[in-house]
Amino acid sequence: MDALKEKYPGYAFVSTDTVETFTVTVSNIISVFRLYNPNTGEHLFTTDRAERKELARLGWTPERISWNNREDQRLPIRRLYNPNAGDHHYTMDEREDYLVKAGWKLDGTALYSESEKDIPVYRCYNPNAKAGSHHFTTDKKEYDSLVKLGWKAEGIAFYATSADRITTFDPTIPQGE
Repeated sequence: MDALKEKYPGYAFVSTDTVETFTVTVSNIISVFRLYNPNTGEHLFTTDRAERKELARLGWTPERISWNNREDQRLPIRRLYNPNAGDHHYTMDEREDYLVKAGWKLDGTALYSESEKDIPVYRCYNPNAKAGSHHFTTDKKEYDSLVKLGWKAEGIAFYATSADRITTFDPTIPQGE
């Protein structure tokens, strides 16, 4: 190596004498889309592009990608639906299953939480709303602003990934799906 450095001054050389091995695990990233219902004030969260497209066709406003999660996460977030108010609720807490006994319908697992506590997804509650009474956001400023307006702070509901987080506004509907 020294002979090469003398013969070719100014060039950088990499030795292949030491080889280190490592494993790279690649996970698919899934986007969680946020839509807004202008009739009820509710936000709906989904990873399903077909559902997003259909809801937009029905009058929901696509707002943005709220957060991303790795597809291989297995900490389920259940989505419940109140057919009387037209409201959706998201929870990992099985203690909230009392809502099913109160007439809410279990939509099943809609999302997954990160097992690593990367980016908190905050949950707050509007005690004055008839629908859309819970809101979920990774934006701490949005969360704090809602709490200042009278929403009840409920803290961290679950976690998103920081790896490929998208925070840009994107109101477009996916085409050709």
